Amino acid sequence: LGQQGDVFLAISTSGNSPNILSAVTVAIEKNVTVFGFTGYTGGKLATICPCIQVPSGSTPRIQESHILIGHAICGYIEDQLYNIGMEKTVATCSRPGFVIGTYKDPGAVE
Repeated sequence: LGQQGDVFLAISTSGNSPNILSAVTVAIEKNVTVFGFTGYTGGKLATICPCIQVPSGSTPRIQESHILIGHAICGYIEDQLYNIGMEKTVATCSRPGFVIGTYKDPGAVE
């Protein structure tokens, strides 16, 4: 289904999910841009594509972080596509902490 120019986001808490690794392999063969979300170690996924690795060994915290990061990326893309000056969410990852914050776009119309 994917083709060159598409972006595939692979999400695996462990980075070792066989179905995700297979899908990434096919996507790479089709010249699809691939990024991953994983947990602390990154697993095999982090060896075959660029990954955001959540610095936690707790499955619920990793998955909650994946959701947050996904929403932040979608918000940023929507803002870039539609230039509506939405409030932007910033998530930065630096071991050992995970910092989350928001800021208001100074160009936003109130």
